[in-house]
Amino acid sequence: MSVLNPCMTCGACCAYFRVSFYWAEGDDASGRVPASLTESITPFLRCMAGTNQKQPHCKALIGVPGEKCQLRHL
Repeated sequence: MSVLNPCMTCGACCAYFRVSFYWAEGDDASGRVPASLTESITPFLRCMAGTNQKQPHCKALIGVPGEKCQLRHL
């Protein structure tokens, strides 16, 4: 039985928090996250574009949280 990561079922985090991750998860390195949808935080960290601000809202989020994300198909 596989257990889904809660972040893959709801989608609300990206509308309320900074979504940061290791830089190599970008598709311009060895990862799958489109680099065009990310922002650099440090030389080793990136975040989803739009989530590094006072009122975060990820650029990949389409519509309302939990309904559609451009990255779900990856």
